Amino acid sequence: MTNDKYELVVAHCDKNGNGDLDICEIFDCSVECENIWRTEHCPSYTKAYCECDFTNVVCPGSWSCAEITEISFDVMVHYDENASGTLSWEDDVVDAHFESVLENCDFDNDGVIEISELCMCLTLTENDYRAEYCPDYGVAYCDCTFEPTACEGKKDCTELE
Repeated sequence: MTNDKYELVVAHCDKNGNGDLDICEIFDCSVECENIWRTEHCPSYTKAYCECDFTNVVCPGSWSCAEITEISFDVMVHYDENASGTLSWEDDVVDAHFESVLENCDFDNDGVIEISELCMCLTLTENDYRAEYCPDYGVAYCDCTFEPTACEGKKDCTELE
């Protein structure tokens, strides 16, 4: 890479402004490029939200995106009493956590919680936890899309590593 190209990459990807690129800045820049590609080639496809797993910082009690996805499925299976594939007051569950989910996670205000809304709600909760207990750990950017959508040529998070 020529010096001019390197300077351009550093100017675009150096998020902490220290003049150097660490592995997470390079990874995050790759994700950003993937999202630009998706916008141009598959505009209806969702953006990639990938966590940089290359850091040495630890945050006891935090969840990874894989864990948030697993928890989302577990919560849906546990609370979806009427097998509708969504959570709502019709599930007739008396539980403080369930009521909190219904009151705080219906982002599109349609009266039901889809799994993607639950995942996003858990991601926001995880980020609140990290901000309070491990501010240097970084923010979770989880891909909370569960609908099968085709986008030929797109890359997933593992291919961007």
